[in-house]
Amino acid sequence: MSKSDQPPEPAEEHANPLAVLAGVVHRAQWRSALRVCAICALAVLLVSLGIAVNCRRAIEQRLAGLAVEIAEEVFDTGSHGRLLLYAHPKLFTYTPELDWPSRLSEQRARLGQLQSLDSLTANFEQGLLSARFESAPNSVSYRISSRFGTGPAVVEIVFAEKGSEWLVAQLRIESEALKL
Repeated sequence: MSKSDQPPEPAEEHANPLAVLAGVVHRAQWRSALRVCAICALAVLLVSLGIAVNCRRAIEQRLAGLAVEIAEEVFDTGSHGRLLLYAHPKLFTYTPELDWPSRLSEQRARLGQLQSLDSLTANFEQGLLSARFESAPNSVSYRISSRFGTGPAVVEIVFAEKGSEWLVAQLRIESEALKL
């Protein structure tokens, strides 16, 4: 038989069917391992997101209670101890610490007796790079709709994160009685 009459030699890749099968199995295992890794990464991401949401919710609830306590203390009892205890340095930017008691007393006199704290709304702002840079802090703003002897008012208390603490960075009151 001449060489031309003989069937051609199988190509290298088809020479050993077990090697071809091993390559297919290897690729399938690789894809399977990638899928498992992707599923695990997604699970870790979802658990982390859930923890972050719960932490944020706990912080918001704690600070909401503190905002109401501070508003009641300042405008109902006339005390300012809790406000100054939780004061962020930003609180004293425009009003020095020693002037706060007289400022609050004047505002209470102009607003009249606190009659009710009606509703509370929150606005949580998280800086994009807050964990790494001091220039992008987290803050939570609470607006408390209130009723005083002279009419309605909105008390706004802004908390800013400083290290691991949340401190009062601003206290504002919006009322027609204070505009006169």
